[in-house]
Amino acid sequence: MIEPPVCVGAGTRIWHWTQVRPGAIIGKDCVIGSRVEIGPGVEIGDGTHIGASAQLHHPARVGKHVFVAPMVFLSNDKYPSLVSDFKPRGVTIEDHAIIGAGAQIIGGVTIGEGAFVALGALVTKDVPSGSMVKGRPAREYARRGMHYPGGALEHWGPLCRDERCLRCDAEGLEQYEALMDRAEIEGGA
Repeated sequence: MIEPPVCVGAGTRIWHWTQVRPGAIIGKDCVIGSRVEIGPGVEIGDGTHIGASAQLHHPARVGKHVFVAPMVFLSNDKYPSLVSDFKPRGVTIEDHAIIGAGAQIIGGVTIGEGAFVALGALVTKDVPSGSMVKGRPAREYARRGMHYPGGALEHWGPLCRDERCLRCDAEGLEQYEALMDRAEIEGGA
């Protein structure tokens, strides 16, 4: 069920039994799974995948190339109450983040660029870019290796030439290897 006005980008696929509320903006080349609820005014960036039965409550903002696994819940109220005025605070998920199945994220939280939220985590505080969190409540347990060939984010992966990322293009890999060689000569890495 799509309630106009809604903006859906070219190449986006929305599966059955999904509800998209008025004012939602979904970028191009996205995949929205079945039984997903997208609240009014929610924004989803290009190339993002939303798994089955996820709930994205307004005013959530999801960046580009984000993976939101099935049954993820993005809240919009940190302190729900029947007696006070409702002032929704949406979740912000920045580009290239990965949210594991069944994760719950409290309203007002920001998930940084390239961050990873583990399966079933309960996120009550902001997650810095590149951070990996797990648990209830979620705590950082590692950092994701990041590299930016050509100065633009191409992918996330291990910073090790022994483990080649399948998403690197030839130019990006050459730039990365030159950077690593320079770091070894200078005594870094």
